[in-house]
Amino acid sequence: MKKKKENYIDPKELKSELRKYKETKIISEKLGGFLIKLAKRYSSKPNFSQYTYRDDFVGDAVCRMVEQLDKIDLDIPNSNPFSYLTKICYWKFVAKINSEKKFQQTKNRMRDECFDKLESVEGIFYKKNPEDETDAD
Repeated sequence: MKKKKENYIDPKELKSELRKYKETKIISEKLGGFLIKLAKRYSSKPNFSQYTYRDDFVGDAVCRMVEQLDKIDLDIPNSNPFSYLTKICYWKFVAKINSEKKFQQTKNRMRDECFDKLESVEGIFYKKNPEDETDAD
């Protein structure tokens, strides 16, 4: 017999905590724990787990989820706040990856400009790393 899979965040408890938030506008410790747990668990998915800035993913996603809590409409039948919050995590992670790529490209471009200047003025030569050229594409 198959073992029943348990959710790491119970949908009923999540909705209950969101209702409390809507009434009081105070994020309970339990709701905060749910948001952190969701972001941490989502950051461990294979498409995000290899990045060194996973903690930044989690922090950015939790902040964004808190900003968007008021937009969750619990009165709609079959509403799924877990899905909504998961999508917020996904898009914040993608945004962070894109901003880090831009930062890395800027850093590489500035380094190359400095070394080009050193080569022309000082006669110091710099051997470029082939890995950096693939990152810039």
